Amino acid sequence: MASEPLILVFDTETTGLGTGGENSVTEASNLNNWPIIVQLAFILYNPVTMQIVAQSEEGNDIVRLKESQYPIPQGSVDVHGVTDERSRTEGRPIDVAMDQFIAAYNRTSALVAHNTPYDVNVVCAELLRLIGDAEISEAKKEMYRDAYRKLRGLDTESAPEVVDTQYLAKAQARVWPYKYVRDAEKNVVIDKVAAEDGKMYDVKRKEYYAKAYSPKNPNLEEGHIALFGQQINGRTHSALVDVAGCLRVYMETAPQYSVDICAPENSTPSNVELCRIINPGPPFAHKVPRMMPLAKGKKGGRKNRRTRKTRRRKTQRTNKRRAFTKKR
Repeated sequence: MASEPLILVFDTETTGLGTGGENSVTEASNLNNWPIIVQLAFILYNPVTMQIVAQSEEGNDIVRLKESQYPIPQGSVDVHGVTDERSRTEGRPIDVAMDQFIAAYNRTSALVAHNTPYDVNVVCAELLRLIGDAEISEAKKEMYRDAYRKLRGLDTESAPEVVDTQYLAKAQARVWPYKYVRDAEKNVVIDKVAAEDGKMYDVKRKEYYAKAYSPKNPNLEEGHIALFGQQINGRTHSALVDVAGCLRVYMETAPQYSVDICAPENSTPSNVELCRIINPGPPFAHKVPRMMPLAKGKKGGRKNRRTRKTRRRKTQRTNKRRAFTKKR
């Protein structure tokens, strides 16, 4: 593990979501369940000096697929904008992209991503594909095996800490999904409340609602809006833009740092470049309040703080007392 406090923030764009779910990639037999990487971007960052140590070059993070792996599904192209033509003309082989990523990975003390399990799994799937590729040298295959063992947690002594900003953002900025209320004709009606009531803010529709579920796991843009009151105006789901946005969320929510890299007082050449990539929009009129999550089972007012189990026990005790009184 690296001795200096470097963090590696990374993101992937792929040919789809795959069918692997949250299951780990553990063997070559289930590789078909996992999509293929079309973009791999990373930033190796020193959080103390707030300087970029290494990064994938902007516009040079596209991967050239093998001919048998085309075409890229249109649904995925609509998300990240990497077409077959761009992949063929602008992309580089996956082993070249992976070599640069591993070089940075071997220097870091913390691996950071938004929804880390997914990105780690698709990287592991690519490593297994490379290990099974007859055109890859044995020396490089050994490097890929070593990286795979660390990412899978099989080499705990040298593997860096893994951090998911999705949960850091959820803990500090509660993002609420909207809830539909239907009228007698089953038309969707949304009851609005005062804009100052930020607990019921829906970042997707950018409005406040009277009805809300429990806080959700925010996607990157939702977390960024909830924390900073600003949209990411760089192309979200472009890997490097997502990496820069993820880094800003991490530096703000990680308790050992708690700084906004885009604030004027933290203006370093690297932070200025990162904020250029993020291109944050103007602040919303009402920033969503940041709140620590309530204890499990506590939903707000005093009457709602008893869980169903507690209320049931109270009813049982009352019934026993009544039965005892009747016997007397």
